[in-house]
Amino acid sequence: MYKKHYSSPNVFACSQTFRKSCLFIRAVFLTYMMLFVITACGSGAVGISSGSLQISPGNLDFGDVGLGQSVKKTISLSSTGRFALSISKVNLPSSVFSLASDQAFPLSIPAGKTQPISIAFTPSAAQDYTAQVAFIDSSSNTLGQIATRGRGQNEVSPTSQISANMNTVDFGEVVVDTAATQTISLTASGTAVVTVDSAAISGTGFTLAGGTLPATLNPGQSVALTVQFKPTAAGSVSGQLDIHSNASSGNTRITLHGRASSPAYPKLALSAESLDFGDVTVNIVTTRLLTLSSTGTLPVTINSVNIGGNGFSLVSGVFPVTLNPGQSMTLRVQFKPTVTGSAAGRLAISSTVSSGAMVLPLSGLAVAPNPQLTLSAGSLSFGSVTVGTSTTQSLILSSTGTSPVTVNTIGVSGAGFVLVPGRLPAVLNPGQSMTLRVQFSPVTTGPSIGRLTINSNASPATDTVVLNGSSTVVPIPQLTLSNASLTFGSVTVNTSSTQSLTLRSTGTAPVVIASTTLNGSGFAVTGGALPATLNPGQSMTLQISFTPTVTGAATGQITINSNSSPGAATVVLAGSGIAAPVPQLTVSTASLAFGNVTVKTSAAQSLTLRSTGTASVTVNSVTITGAGFALVGSPLPATLSPGQSITLQVQFSPTATGAATGQITINSTSSAGAATVVLSGSGIAVPVPQLTVSSTNLSFGSITIDSSTTQTLVLRSSGTATVTVNSAVITGGMFSVVAQSFPISLAAGQSVTLQIQFSPTTAGTATGQLTISSNSTGNNITTVALSGMATAANPQLAVNSSTLSFGSVALNTPISKTLTLTSTGTSTVTISAATVGGTGFTLVGGSFPLSLTPGKSATLQLQFLPTTSGARSGQVTIVSNSAGGNLTVALNGTGTGGASEVDLSWDAPSNSPVPVVGYNIYRSIGTTDGFSVLNSSPVAAVVFADKTITNGTTYAYIVKSVDATGTESTPSNQITMAIP
Repeated sequence: MYKKHYSSPNVFACSQTFRKSCLFIRAVFLTYMMLFVITACGSGAVGISSGSLQISPGNLDFGDVGLGQSVKKTISLSSTGRFALSISKVNLPSSVFSLASDQAFPLSIPAGKTQPISIAFTPSAAQDYTAQVAFIDSSSNTLGQIATRGRGQNEVSPTSQISANMNTVDFGEVVVDTAATQTISLTASGTAVVTVDSAAISGTGFTLAGGTLPATLNPGQSVALTVQFKPTAAGSVSGQLDIHSNASSGNTRITLHGRASSPAYPKLALSAESLDFGDVTVNIVTTRLLTLSSTGTLPVTINSVNIGGNGFSLVSGVFPVTLNPGQSMTLRVQFKPTVTGSAAGRLAISSTVSSGAMVLPLSGLAVAPNPQLTLSAGSLSFGSVTVGTSTTQSLILSSTGTSPVTVNTIGVSGAGFVLVPGRLPAVLNPGQSMTLRVQFSPVTTGPSIGRLTINSNASPATDTVVLNGSSTVVPIPQLTLSNASLTFGSVTVNTSSTQSLTLRSTGTAPVVIASTTLNGSGFAVTGGALPATLNPGQSMTLQISFTPTVTGAATGQITINSNSSPGAATVVLAGSGIAAPVPQLTVSTASLAFGNVTVKTSAAQSLTLRSTGTASVTVNSVTITGAGFALVGSPLPATLSPGQSITLQVQFSPTATGAATGQITINSTSSAGAATVVLSGSGIAVPVPQLTVSSTNLSFGSITIDSSTTQTLVLRSSGTATVTVNSAVITGGMFSVVAQSFPISLAAGQSVTLQIQFSPTTAGTATGQLTISSNSTGNNITTVALSGMATAANPQLAVNSSTLSFGSVALNTPISKTLTLTSTGTSTVTISAATVGGTGFTLVGGSFPLSLTPGKSATLQLQFLPTTSGARSGQVTIVSNSAGGNLTVALNGTGTGGASEVDLSWDAPSNSPVPVVGYNIYRSIGTTDGFSVLNSSPVAAVVFADKTITNGTTYAYIVKSVDATGTESTPSNQITMAIP
């Protein structure tokens, strides 16, 4: 059998149009003899992963909020990983907490960026509310969560509060004289109008680039400020943004940070300062690898590579080639001397690096051919072998010279020694090996000596290996038992206990177990089929049981009859019979107290009966005494094994008020006799209905004519019986009850919520009254005062950003951004259209016309789909009836790169003694082990394209050649490829 061998991998790099980098790795391997090259090409597309989520602040406290009112607060979601963060949905387990209407999911947050979102709290009852808000990805994994709380109040005094979506703004690293921006969202988080008067900024390079102040914000409304960082010198910079407002908590301060870096530059690094090829046989090729790496901050272009010196050559490479920062390419330099002696050369690399051309010395020593054969051992010892059997030893022949060695013939002598057939003559290139298999099959006992003679073209031409071994007589059977005695301990009379006895063949020949003989009262063999034959090393198990019929100690013996050389084997048996167990019944309680139960209703309790003895107990009957007490569905009689239990249902149904007592008597076979349980309870009078309302006065505040607002009124059954609400009638033409039908029945403790709507048609103060009729005891009519104020219309429309930047986007890969439109006036604003201009920009989400009531928001989805490389700009114009006129938002983005794939290629083997019919390509993701085959059948060509890769992922590849029987070679050299 041949052993496969590989040379060290050699790396060469090239460049192609639209591709960032290509790597070639070549390795020579013999027997299946494939000269292998892998080419891996990756695009500039950027991979996306789930990233890491940071939530600020860590919790939300809405404080006290009036019933029917809604308060919004803003949190910041930051993507702190290396890639964009994708949030599929938000889980809000409590209905009083909700996402603001302007929030749209799924949501994508670029790496290092922050996205504000608003959460609303609308209490429906006067109580505390808590919930965990969870952010979920597309695989249903929880990325993060935040605790929320708030309290519903009947009456809450309005407060002016302002909150920012972030307390600290970090611009990260920005190149000197370039600008980066971040958007800060300020939200009125209280229950009253707040005015943001002005904002002051400090710190070198920080400026306020967007946002209109002063701004008046209704509760839940927001205003966006854009902060710009444009450094003029390298280093870390800090600053602060002070926001002045009439909020009760005073002014707000936001900390600013940024780091300025120097302008970019190109730099080229080499993996070695010189290449020494060492000793190389004349007319034999040796290859060395040289890696060129772009270690600067700008791309470097390698214009040309020139090589000089006898026997030295560059075997691959196309120039010029450009390496982006962090990229590398590998040159394959070859030395093939034609005459003996020292050789010298040089490699000159011309590039765009300002330091000029780079020169590497080349050296090597050419030596004359010298075939040498080395054996792995001078003798082979086969040890002691049984007559009529065989054993095999291996001898490795290695080519250790500087030229191929030819093994011509191999002879073997000596009784019982033979050479397993191998293919001769055989040619071994330098470094190659072959394995001989020598077999020893003795036919007579005693020592044997032989000789192996190997003839080759090496010096010396003949090598000799001494062979020796000896033979032994035929082996004998031997039986070994796992135990010399078996003790069963104490066993209840007329029950059984079983133990195992293992019989093992421990000799060198099969042992035949013919039968067993057993004596002793109560002992028996219950498992194990005999006769049985056990080969050396095999075993079987006998099952021995002990079933005593009387109390007291018992002994016995089992005899195993076999052909084992010592003869029969015996095992001593011992055990003891003990008396049978007794039944015992335990009751879960000695008394049952039913407490107060309404007359002519029922209450039930459970009573558990358990068998706690050592034998089964039978519960025959249960008797019960006492007015109003009864046993419901008794499952008796019942027999319970030890540890088993049953449950009885006892009911108390009083027919008159006052205390009642009784008793349960349980008759069974328990050794303790009958058991009793004391019963008690009290009948109480029938309850009465009672209705309570959450408020007797609903104030709707000020709204615009021809718009609507709703308040919530909770009706609760606060008595001890069901209350029926017959009707709810409103006086006052501008007020109405929304979608509610009567009568309504509420059990004790239940409640129902009425939605009361105020829809004014004329300006001024409006009043009304809600009259509720019910069967509530003592007061069947309840009134609620209604009031509100109507104001003239004033539509206003605002957008959350004046510019949408899509950043760098792979060609033919769409990316979407969200634009939020908010109604900031006092009346409904109608958006009639949105038009988009600019190559590659389109509107993919949003339908028109669209109406927004004051404080409400909607989102537009804008898409950038570049088809060519380069920067693009455009704009979206939003047409509406806003008093401020139409709005325009600037759009920009840059198209980069293209689709990704990895192309593999290799050279077919030219000197394989076994014909190659195809190749299998293996790939591992993220590691250098765990390879899986990519092709469904062997690939006949010497190229393969892997088009199933994902950007942002690292892959490793190997290739194996396949012969006609499907046998694979050992793997080629391995290449690892990181797809950007």
